[in-house]
Amino acid sequence: MADIDELHRRLEEIGNKIRAAKALAEEKAAWTKTNELTAEELMRRHAYLEKQLESEVADLEAEGLHVTELEKSVLAWIDGIELETR
Repeated sequence: MADIDELHRRLEEIGNKIRAAKALAEEKAAWTKTNELTAEELMRRHAYLEKQLESEVADLEAEGLHVTELEKSVLAWIDGIELETR
């Protein structure tokens, strides 16, 4: 009877390891596949950010403010922080 109990214990340990490995693989798959941006999505995002930056600069210049290249760079950086992935 002790041999059968030992066998059940070992099988349970193997089952736990398999379940843990499966959960880890599913977690990794969720982070890598669903959150990767495709080249097309990156291009669309870049075009959107570029258009948004031009609009912000135009609004500031319409108020009589001069926007330097550094300020444009900072605005672009701030806009880029809001990158959302699906």
